[in-house]
Amino acid sequence: HLGGGVFDKIMEAYNLFEEKGLNDNLFFDTAQTTHSILMKRAVQKFGAGKILFGSDIPFLDIQLVIHTIESIGLSDKEKELIYYQNYNQFIQF
Repeated sequence: HLGGGVFDKIMEAYNLFEEKGLNDNLFFDTAQTTHSILMKRAVQKFGAGKILFGSDIPFLDIQLVIHTIESIGLSDKEKELIYYQNYNQFIQF
């Protein structure tokens, strides 16, 4: 979860998972993430392929999260990964 602006706690959790060799299955969601710096740091550190779109509706306006994603200069491919492709890889029809 990237929300709340607690990147230090996110990194603590990531480092713990990495120590134990579990970070391949670790993903982060964008719910409550309205800080563009936090979003950009997360994409730089973890890659767009490890971030799932989440809005936290009805507690947060979805447009705030979309605006944050759109404002940090990601490529179209990175945005597609975050918005739906990362999630779609786990769906089996």
